[in-house]
Parts: sequence; C-alpha cells; structure tokens
Amino acid sequence: MDGSPDMSQTGKIVVIWNSGAGSTEQSEHLQQRIRATRGTELLVSESREAAQDAVRAAVADGAQRIIAAGGDGTVGTVVDALTECETTSTDLAVLPLGTGNDLARSLGMPLD
Repeated sequence: MDGSPDMSQTGKIVVIWNSGAGSTEQSEHLQQRIRATRGTELLVSESREAAQDAVRAAVADGAQRIIAAGGDGTVGTVVDALTECETTSTDLAVLPLGTGNDLARSLGMPLD
C-alpha cells in the first residue's frame, strides 16, 4: 500500500487550505502531496468567505470528508459552513497548521 486512502471506502476528500497557514516550505511540500493523492481535491482559500463557499460547494458535490488545513480559525470557519449545510454524511478532519493549534492540542492531535 502506498499510504493513499482507499477511495472505495472514503469517497471524495476536499482539503480547505488557509493560504496563510504553515511555513512556505511546509506548505509547498504538503500541498504537493495532497495534489498527488487520488480522490483528493485541494482548495486554497484567501478568506473566510472563500473557505465557506468552498465547503458548501464540496458538500453539494458529495464530498465524504472535508479536511480543514490551518489553525483554529480555519477549523471554526469550516465547522460553521458544515453546520449551515446541515449534512450528516460529510466527515470533518483537521490538519493542524496554525500558530497555536489550541483545538488540536486540546484533542491530543500530533502537531507534526
């Protein structure tokens, strides 16, 4: 196995990436890996509104999982949009790339 998710089980994955998150080197490397992952779409957002629009569009398009790539603000933005969509069929995942990552720390998520 190459480490890529089995798309027959997970469905479409959309990564909502905060354009200001992560160091430049880290961002470029992770974005390349995401783009290379079959069944995964990367959407880089420049604003809260753009991120929420991307979430709504992804849910409407049948995304099975949305990954919030950024810090606490990005996660909150994605959660707000998911709540508006009233979906129960879209999972949320977090890729902690923020400065403080308080939510990720509170949940015991690895930060590296």
